[in-house]
Amino acid sequence: MPDKGASARRRHRSVYPLVGALSTGALLIAFVVACSTGPDSGAADTDGTPQSSATPVALAAVDRGSFVAELRGNTTLRSKVEVTVTAEIAGTLRTLSVDVGDEVRRGQRIGSVANLDSRSAVREAEQHVARMRTEVDSLRPLIERGYVARSTFDEAVFQLELAETRFDRARSAASYQSVRAPADGVISARHVAAGETVAPGAPIVEIIDPLQLEARIAVPERELARLQVGTPAEVVATAFEGAVYAGSVSSIDPTVDPNTGTVAVRIQIENAAGDEGAPSQSPSLRPGMFVEAGIELGRREDRPRVPSRAVLAAGNERRVFVVEESEGALVARRREIAIGAVQGVYTEIISGVQVGEEVVVVGQDRLSDGEEVRRVDGSGSDEREAVE
Repeated sequence: MPDKGASARRRHRSVYPLVGALSTGALLIAFVVACSTGPDSGAADTDGTPQSSATPVALAAVDRGSFVAELRGNTTLRSKVEVTVTAEIAGTLRTLSVDVGDEVRRGQRIGSVANLDSRSAVREAEQHVARMRTEVDSLRPLIERGYVARSTFDEAVFQLELAETRFDRARSAASYQSVRAPADGVISARHVAAGETVAPGAPIVEIIDPLQLEARIAVPERELARLQVGTPAEVVATAFEGAVYAGSVSSIDPTVDPNTGTVAVRIQIENAAGDEGAPSQSPSLRPGMFVEAGIELGRREDRPRVPSRAVLAAGNERRVFVVEESEGALVARRREIAIGAVQGVYTEIISGVQVGEEVVVVGQDRLSDGEEVRRVDGSGSDEREAVE
């Protein structure tokens, strides 16, 4: 009769290998799953899009444009006509009929100076002329008859001529009592008031012409060969939100300042009163206003250029990152460049990159040579991503 206990023991021994096999298989499956979800398996973002390790950058193409070589400097506007009216004689300013802001015409009487001494001098000189003329007239018949020496008559004639000269001077001095405007313009300053005492040469008022304005800047002597009267120029009025006024070089000083090595150049403003009748009128410039003046030295057309923000400075060197395609990926290559003029938001390229190549304009500060990049459109959130 078979042993039932032995049979049961055999069934239990056969189960143990099966359970062990199942446990080993489960471990293998878990290991494979873990490996398939590791860091090198192309992990996806929460939205299911594969995440790239390439650095985001914004690009711009190298193109062509015009560059104007110019000299620029800050200065203040001055009137070409600046006249100080002074007193010609000592006395009391009896009248002054103008004030600051009044327009005057050349030769217009604007005041008078009272001087009693000058009036007395005229009367005395006139009386002396009369006495000397009487003496000459009385000596003339006597010299004809030989009653007096010729030298006596000649001395009397000389004294008459001297008296007439003094009389003319006295009358001329008396005429200076009228204060007149020596030029057309506007009263810009008044130094005295009616009733005050003035001395010869004392300033009374100042006259300027607000429509004839000029800007004066100092130009390095090395640029003189490229300057001449009539060279185009402009001034930018910072007070009027950068309004631009055309002008030209009106004069160049004949001497060089030995201390600075510069030459004073004057720019005449062609439309200081503004663009009357234009849709957006330019305000009138005024003497004393702060402006930025520029003189055009030359123009270069169709020159290679890049956005100025693409250029990195490293000491005296200038660099850009050019993006090239390599094995299906975009790679940033560092290039040394030679630059020319910098105008506005563009920099002229002398050498280093070619028209049509693309340079990095956002994100280049943290790039290294040969680094893989990906293009963003350079606006909105994409540009913020490239910056971050």
